[in-house]
Amino acid sequence: MAHSQDIYSLNRSTPFDHGAGLVNPTRAVDPGLVFISGFEDYMSFLCSLPNTDPEIIKTAIGEQCAHSFQAPSDLNIPSLTISALNGKQLVRRTVKNVADTAETYVCAVVPPNGVAVELNPPWFTIALEGTQELEKRCNIELVLFAI
Repeated sequence: MAHSQDIYSLNRSTPFDHGAGLVNPTRAVDPGLVFISGFEDYMSFLCSLPNTDPEIIKTAIGEQCAHSFQAPSDLNIPSLTISALNGKQLVRRTVKNVADTAETYVCAVVPPNGVAVELNPPWFTIALEGTQELEKRCNIELVLFAI
């Protein structure tokens, strides 16, 4: 493990601070919701990055850039990163319910200081064993504070 720091206290962090392998076996048996991503998804992510040369990707990986996302933030993973922090952006995710009942989930955002984030809608309900495509509109603005 490389050196790291807790960003909230600026104290040296430990593997337990950022999840370097600690698994809760009870929760792992029943994850509830899964985000399905495969090789093609990661290829689309690479090909959608700005200033990416498709020939370099083909040389390194041996595959052509056949498809790219509208934005790199469309990679189907639980976290969300948007590089341009001002404006509106539609974010897409596909989730599968592996729980034994229908479930409702609430999306949560902890924005950095000076940034306001609004999700619309902030929740979704997914049927038993259902797969659902989500489109969440993120309205992100920089907030300036007067001193």
